Amino acid sequence: RSEFISTRLRTNRAGLPSVLRKPRQVSTRSITSQAFAMTSEGADFSVVGYATLLHSTRQLRLFQRGQLVLQGVLCTEIGAANHTPRLTQPRRPGELFLQWQCAGLSIRHEQHDDVETYHIRWSNTTDPDFRLQDEFQMAGAHWYGCGTVHEQLWPIEKWQKDMTPFVPPFGSMLERYWLSSRGVAVVVGNEVPLFVGMNSKGDGKLSFLAQYRDSPYNRPKGRRPLLEYTIVSAPSPLVVHKFVMKKFFSLPRGRPDERMFRSPVWSTWARYKVHVNQGNVLDFAREISTHGFSNSQIEIDDDYTTKYGDFKFNQDKFPDPKGMVDQLKSAGFRVTVWVHPFSNLDSESFVEGREEAYFLGSYDDEDGRVKAVDWWNGAGAVVDVTNQKA
Repeated sequence: RSEFISTRLRTNRAGLPSVLRKPRQVSTRSITSQAFAMTSEGADFSVVGYATLLHSTRQLRLFQRGQLVLQGVLCTEIGAANHTPRLTQPRRPGELFLQWQCAGLSIRHEQHDDVETYHIRWSNTTDPDFRLQDEFQMAGAHWYGCGTVHEQLWPIEKWQKDMTPFVPPFGSMLERYWLSSRGVAVVVGNEVPLFVGMNSKGDGKLSFLAQYRDSPYNRPKGRRPLLEYTIVSAPSPLVVHKFVMKKFFSLPRGRPDERMFRSPVWSTWARYKVHVNQGNVLDFAREISTHGFSNSQIEIDDDYTTKYGDFKFNQDKFPDPKGMVDQLKSAGFRVTVWVHPFSNLDSESFVEGREEAYFLGSYDDEDGRVKAVDWWNGAGAVVDVTNQKA
């Protein structure tokens, strides 16, 4: 690493203070087990681990074993007039703090055996709606992760997505995790009001934006958006992926229900669609048993409730739901019902959720009312499943 540091500093030598023109030689053995950051007041660049940051353009370049594996531009919205940052004293080794007029940046480097992590955090200091946007070049590598989209291309650097909130309908089965074939990954924090752009306008860039305004994200009172993520670098994508899975994701610990794997889930939707009622549910179960089929459960699907969002059996269609369930269980069926996160405008749950703030934004800025979203069974609000009270 001492050779890397000396090379980078000599490359940017012009106009630097003497302390940076003649970097202290440090043995590779001693430095590789420690976090590392190096800069100086008035210098136009910093070294953090195996990464360099050019202050004037905020260009970040990340190296792995002497090879450039990732490059990008941080906080693209900082104008030329605000390009010179103020250096802030770090709290511990391996940290870098820089303060521009409109935003503050911290980078924390950590070493984990052969894995390097760079925790990047942007916060704005003046305008609460200032755009915190970072972008990275996807060229020179294949990229994986993110989620599933309607027109799935593989690897995902072939996608073309304009800057969009990172929630459905961006895609499904979304994870804030991008993995490069060059042994680099980006993992974005769950608290970030995240927008993502991929190859927007054919520019070959992976872009991240933190923004509450004009977004589906609830904005806690007084909170300004943060753009916070971790870059992970290692000798191979396999090493990176194993590290990310252990560090950032919790794997299942229990044993899956074996019956659900071995036997079918019998859904009333397949036979009756929305015309489901107590009589045909019981008829359906008898037919399944008569033909000798096993079951993992029978699911009472769409339109068994009074209103979408009110999970109460419609008494006109299900006059004795408890008796029906008892009868199904005695016949060897487990019983489930279809649930969804929507509360339609005509439901009792919508009134309660609006009063108690149980729904995901969007809220109208003028009168504070919940904005309805359209789904296949009408219009309503979406329950915030991260709110335990909801």
